[in-house]
Amino acid sequence: MPSRRKPTNFYRVTLSGNVNKTSLRIPNRFIRGHRKQILLNDVLLIVSDDKVWRLGWMISGDGKLWIQKGWPEFAKHYRIGYGHLLLFKHMGKSIFHVSIFDSSSCEINYLSPSKSPKLQKGIDRSVTQDDQIEGKILSSY
Repeated sequence: MPSRRKPTNFYRVTLSGNVNKTSLRIPNRFIRGHRKQILLNDVLLIVSDDKVWRLGWMISGDGKLWIQKGWPEFAKHYRIGYGHLLLFKHMGKSIFHVSIFDSSSCEINYLSPSKSPKLQKGIDRSVTQDDQIEGKILSSY
């Protein structure tokens, strides 16, 4: 039996040719659980590049909730196109962390080169001791 808890995440897949460049509709089930909480403020979207985007809500005549103000700029900046999947993780109030996946089903990494893990002489400095131990275990097979 499905859970009756409020959903904490939702996703949208861009399937139309124009990728709805003017707005993005929020799923009704998500709205039912969070309407009062999320409508108090502008929506804040945080992407993997740590940029925070302040966007505006719009409620259509039929009661559907849309992210509209600022959405075209957001979609253009991240080159959201046909087949992209956007995963919205609700962080509370009107704050969402957004992960963007391309048409190959892989998450797009928007980190700038200065924030990416450094490689020095072929050694990945971001690898932890646990990762090294796991690598030794796997290489022994």
